Amino acid sequence: MRKRYGALTLGARTKGQLWNYEDTEVVPEYDHEYWALGISGQYKFTRTSLLRLTADYYTRRFGDRPSFELDGTQPLGNTTVRYDYTKVGVEARQRITNAMWFSVEYARTEREDRHVGYNSYVRDEYGAAFHFRLGQRFDLEASGRYYIYDYENAFAFQEPAAGRKTLETFRARIIATYEMTENLELVAEYSLRNIDSNDSRIAYRRGQAILAIRWSQ
Repeated sequence: MRKRYGALTLGARTKGQLWNYEDTEVVPEYDHEYWALGISGQYKFTRTSLLRLTADYYTRRFGDRPSFELDGTQPLGNTTVRYDYTKVGVEARQRITNAMWFSVEYARTEREDRHVGYNSYVRDEYGAAFHFRLGQRFDLEASGRYYIYDYENAFAFQEPAAGRKTLETFRARIIATYEMTENLELVAEYSLRNIDSNDSRIAYRRGQAILAIRWSQ
């Protein structure tokens, strides 16, 4: 839902998902429910600048995956995993010319592990985006986001001797589009994801390049 009142725009959104993984009958499943609810407010100070505020609540509730204890163990008799999230964010956007704009944003997410808090964390998110259109044919988009997690209780490898788990993530994407004809576009995209953690099972670096022809009408 989205409603505009002059320079002020209000919005609300909701989503529900059911995740059903293939049964393995050996380890606890990742089957879970996901429910989300969010609201937003946007105000245009001038014709070229705006500020957007968002607030979201979402929850993941697993069917038969047991929760962790504070010592990193996961007894099969524990209550099933439930994570509740609250997120608040702010974004400022500025148009420089009719063909160029940029934005900066910040968001904070708090996750609550509803059993004993083993996997609870606070995540700070910083982002920026840039868009530029040259003439009638060339379009360029670039964006980047940096996430830093603060785990209250979780251990790397679920082992107390390994120390508290650390996690930082960086994502970036550049998309260039060239309109060859009225209906055909040449699209080049490069994306990067870099995850640093003292738990090497989740740390990796991935780059992806795409070159495509897109038909639109």
